[in-house]
Amino acid sequence: MAATLLDVCAVVPAAGFGRRMQTECPKQYLSIGNKTILEHSVHALLAHPSGDTRCYRHQPW
Repeated sequence: MAATLLDVCAVVPAAGFGRRMQTECPKQYLSIGNKTILEHSVHALLAHPSGDTRCYRHQPW
């Protein structure tokens, strides 16, 4: 019997200002290496083998 992948649904909350971190920009836009935290999160989800539908909502900072 072949293995099957389960459907995956993910939500990446990327709102807020990061006031507790006391940074100049929201924490989702802080860089780790050459990518923002948000980019790291989205790339990890896109790499999942069962992900085939994507919906984005973005409001520029």
